[in-house]
Amino acid sequence: MFLTGILCSRCALLELSAVLVAVLGFTSSGLLEDVTVVRVFRLGQLLRTVRVLNFKMFSELRQITMGIMNGCGVLFWAVVLLFAVIYVFGVVMRNLVGDSMDEFKTIPNSMFTLFRCFTDGCSDYEGAPLAERLRIVYGAPFTVGYVCVTMLVAVGIFNMIMAIFLENATASAGRRKQRELGERADSTEKALRRVIVQMVDPTSLERATGAREWDLDRISGLFDLRPAQEEADRKRTTGQPSTQLFWHTQYELLKHSGVTVDRKTFMLWLQEPAFLHVLESADVDVSNKFDLFDVLDA
Repeated sequence: MFLTGILCSRCALLELSAVLVAVLGFTSSGLLEDVTVVRVFRLGQLLRTVRVLNFKMFSELRQITMGIMNGCGVLFWAVVLLFAVIYVFGVVMRNLVGDSMDEFKTIPNSMFTLFRCFTDGCSDYEGAPLAERLRIVYGAPFTVGYVCVTMLVAVGIFNMIMAIFLENATASAGRRKQRELGERADSTEKALRRVIVQMVDPTSLERATGAREWDLDRISGLFDLRPAQEEADRKRTTGQPSTQLFWHTQYELLKHSGVTVDRKTFMLWLQEPAFLHVLESADVDVSNKFDLFDVLDA
């Protein structure tokens, strides 16, 4: 959520810049008609689609995007390591076979040829297998060196980069998940208390609504103010201090009255969508409902 907010804020700045550029382009189209930066800003407006990451249905896409962003540091150092290795072997191949083969005539050519060989494209400029040409010319020493270098880079370095990248992405996703749970811990606790009170006492919702309406009538009588009906309906049972105090009081009364929940009652609760939604928002796995009671009751 934090990184998504950063992306949204940057997109907002980009949109503001695009609006300014559009205004400038409108007022002085002859001056800015062929300026490339104007087109870049206009194309940059496509980045506003990053806002869709805030929707729940795009949670997997958000995880992939955040994983890539968190792994940019790993990718950078992976490129640095791979460049250093290819540079060393490129210099070696340039000194060994650079005079007889155009593919290794210069260090840049040698490095790019080695990169193609490491990424399954090892052929010369005419399309013939480059490794086979070198084996015929240099024999067994080249074969042994080629196998060792290929195993070192393709199997060792590439797989190590992939493993570290996956570990970094997984760890970042775990930390991000824990941070999100911590940010909404208070609201989740209040929602869980409210649902438990409603499950134990089905009439509590009507009493909470009545208490909220009584507060509205009292305030409107004092100040001659009353919010719109749809706004009152939306905030009737959530978010208001008096309502939150009501649910907190009811929960404390239930807790001190000795009310117990057995397995049968808990299994009935698990059939209620509201209770399941609260558990899922708290990152509680509800796939194994039978053992869930024992885990929570421990």
